[in-house]
Amino acid sequence: MKNKKTILIFLIIFAVPLIFAVSQTEVINFILGWIDGEESVQDLFVSVENYEVYEESHFGVNLGITAFADEMEEAGIEITREWIEWNKIEPINNQYDWTEMDEKVQAANNKGIEILGYFAFMPRWARNDNDLKCTTQQWKFPLDPCPILDWDDYTEFASNVAERYDGTNYICGLNENEFCGEMKYIGMWNEVQGFAQMNAQEYEPWLIKGYQAVKQGNPNAQVLLGATHAPLDFPGAEGFIETMISDSDYNQYYDIFNFHIYQFDDSSVGDTINYIKDLMNDYAVDKPMWITETAVSMITVKCIGFAWQDTQAKGVIKRYVQALGNGVDKIFWFAFVGLPTEKEDSTGVVCGEPTNFIKGGLGWVYPKGLNLPIHEFHPRPAYWAYKNMTSKLAGFSSVKKINDTMYKFTVRGEDVYVLWCNDGSCVIPSEISGQVTVTDYLGNETIMDANQITLTESPVFVEEIIT
Repeated sequence: MKNKKTILIFLIIFAVPLIFAVSQTEVINFILGWIDGEESVQDLFVSVENYEVYEESHFGVNLGITAFADEMEEAGIEITREWIEWNKIEPINNQYDWTEMDEKVQAANNKGIEILGYFAFMPRWARNDNDLKCTTQQWKFPLDPCPILDWDDYTEFASNVAERYDGTNYICGLNENEFCGEMKYIGMWNEVQGFAQMNAQEYEPWLIKGYQAVKQGNPNAQVLLGATHAPLDFPGAEGFIETMISDSDYNQYYDIFNFHIYQFDDSSVGDTINYIKDLMNDYAVDKPMWITETAVSMITVKCIGFAWQDTQAKGVIKRYVQALGNGVDKIFWFAFVGLPTEKEDSTGVVCGEPTNFIKGGLGWVYPKGLNLPIHEFHPRPAYWAYKNMTSKLAGFSSVKKINDTMYKFTVRGEDVYVLWCNDGSCVIPSEISGQVTVTDYLGNETIMDANQITLTESPVFVEEIIT
């Protein structure tokens, strides 16, 4: 009996904190009371009823947490990707202003939303302006980052960021428990192949020195790669990606491999994931994969009606489901807000002109400088599709890929199928039968017999009705 009690104590101490948001200290205090006869095992599980079951985050977006935390929370967003703006945090060497970054981290923490920060906007004082790359522009912006004057400035900054937001040790307020917040994921810059015009060798010190500095500041922080381009978006990106995966000079200096995929065709998501998975298998690299930017890419603003809005809304579900169903851990839409078209508002982007505004925008906001409320959120159908998706799939414990357009999620013990058909001749999985609830991409529900379902290019959620 004594041995059984010892085993039970061990299981409670180590298993309960993994399942519930309960600290080991709380559990150990309970154990001491149980040994003294003051508590029962049943009491423990009654006491954790009000704690949320631990669930990994999967559903992310890019940018906007400070202004739109409420709207993100309503949509079921679980993690946000935000700039760590070096030029604002350290505008003068060794003079720090953490105000905006603290607001971002704390806004996310207060809503229970995780935050992934990534380094951006190298300050002018740190740049080596004698190097041509520091005077070159890409897409109307200076290359970021460009050759640096002193590597110690970079490593000191990276370490300070990681330490400040380790969630437990660094005090921001006047009281002992006023921590600066937690940001446990940090990315080593963004799309360095494009924004910095770097090859793998040029990126190497930024990755290695950044990784080491972040780990010095917070050994528990998880470091992401500088978000590689996808080959479908940028032909020629294959060499950079393969080096990051195959070469131990690089792959030991990041914890998570992340990449971006746009393209108009949603199936490009699955194609890109399979390409990267094959490379990882070839070189025996076992690391989590994240898609830190995706959206339905349109080269020009489409304003004939609002069909593009439906394309975007359907694309949200198709891209996230494909990613999660093919082994990606987290996926982030770019971005949470965008500018309107002139059909949505007179201040909007002119129809037919080249633009990248549509690479995001679950909703739109007014342009700056017009004396209009720039933090007033105007949701698009994509926002409601996102909210619908998270309401169905958040907290899933497993996902099975049936084929490229059919996926089976297990959510709190129940099966939720996400189905669509690209060629008009698809048959629903034979395991779905009887009365089912069919929910379209915008959240409209219909109860029908499974044999009445006709699949189209619009994704639907199918749930069996348990009687």
